Amino acid sequence: MSELFNMDNPFWRFMGKIADVIILNLLWVICCIPIITIGPATTATYYVALRLANDEDGYIFKNFFKSFKQNFRQGVIIGIIMTAVGAFFVYDLYLYRQLTGGLMKYLSMIMLGIMILYLFALTYVFPILAKFVNSVKRTIINAFYMSIRHIVATIIMIAIAVIVIAVTFFVFPPLIILGFGLIAFLQSYFLKRIFNFYIVEEEPVEDDSENLFMTNAEKRAEEEGIKELEENRCDQQDIEKEEHFL
Repeated sequence: MSELFNMDNPFWRFMGKIADVIILNLLWVICCIPIITIGPATTATYYVALRLANDEDGYIFKNFFKSFKQNFRQGVIIGIIMTAVGAFFVYDLYLYRQLTGGLMKYLSMIMLGIMILYLFALTYVFPILAKFVNSVKRTIINAFYMSIRHIVATIIMIAIAVIVIAVTFFVFPPLIILGFGLIAFLQSYFLKRIFNFYIVEEEPVEDDSENLFMTNAEKRAEEEGIKELEENRCDQQDIEKEEHFL
């Protein structure tokens, strides 16, 4: 009987994950209301989902808004870029399908292929922003690179999103309470394995541009190290000044 009320019991751990995903989904929905904040909200959702997939302790609200604030500017920029590009592709595909002729059919097929590559990159771009420190350009390039290199995992993650959406709308509508939080959480089990390929224990580089996959934690550690070094230098200078006066 005591096992039933043990919080380390697999059942209660599972229920705890479900509760976390529900909260995560609600945070994503609320933070997406201004529309322009969809990028930062999605990035924060993947940041928390990756932590949940790694069984890392932490507060959902604290971690969500920490990432939301930290990646706000880049999240907004990437969100606008991906939305604009996606809208352009959808409009062009619709336009090509309205036109007749063999050439138009070939153009529509080419555009469809480009849209698939865009969907591949879209699957990775916000998780990469949540995990690594890079410029907007490098983040988008890395998203395309990872999506192609790990194409099997990419297809599975897209299938997860499609299945969750289909089940929610056509089979079990109450699943909407888990919504995008569930999609991000399930995809994170694949993303964490993929990201591990790019997190290598090595000596720090002098130029940040050479480290294309620096995590947020590594970046903060580096900044703290620099700050500590500067403080040590100041202390040494004070000692030298005191000795000089002595």
